Amino acid sequence: MVDSKRFNGDVAFNGTVDGVSGIVHSAATSLICTGATNADFVLKQPANSILLDAGVVLTTAIVINSAANVAVTVGTAAGGEQICASANLMSSATAGAIGSAITVSGASGEGAASLAFVADSAVHVAADRDVHIRVANSANNITAGEARAFIRYIKLTD
Repeated sequence: MVDSKRFNGDVAFNGTVDGVSGIVHSAATSLICTGATNADFVLKQPANSILLDAGVVLTTAIVINSAANVAVTVGTAAGGEQICASANLMSSATAGAIGSAITVSGASGEGAASLAFVADSAVHVAADRDVHIRVANSANNITAGEARAFIRYIKLTD
C-alpha cells in the first residue's frame, strides 16, 4: 500500500511495496539554443527498482534554422551512454513535430531510430541514482521547441 502522495516528480513509499510501477518526469524545458548545444535532464531512479523505460517527448515543436541532428543519450553522468547509446530524435532535419518522442519502449525518432538499453546496462539499482538524459543539438540554431524527459521503473520489495 502506498501511504504517500506525489510531490515534484518524486514518490515516497512507506511500508512494503512490491511491484509498484512509477514514472519520474522533468518539467517541459526549452531547447532553444545557438549552435551545437545540449539540454541536460537529471531524474532520480529510486532505490531497489528496475528501470523499464526512458525517453524524451516534444511538448512543443522544434524549429531549427538549418538542418541539424538532435540526438538523445541516457547515462549515469551528463552526456553518458551507460544506459542508452545515442539515437537521433531528428536526423538532418529542420523541424520536429509536437508529440514526437524517442523511447526505449517503442516511440521512434525520425528514420525509425529508437533508444535501446546497452549491453550489460545496470537497470536495477540498490540505492537511489541519478539518470541523466541529454538532448544534443549537432549544429545550427534551435529557434523554438520544448521537451520533457522521463523514466519509468518498477519498485521491488525492500
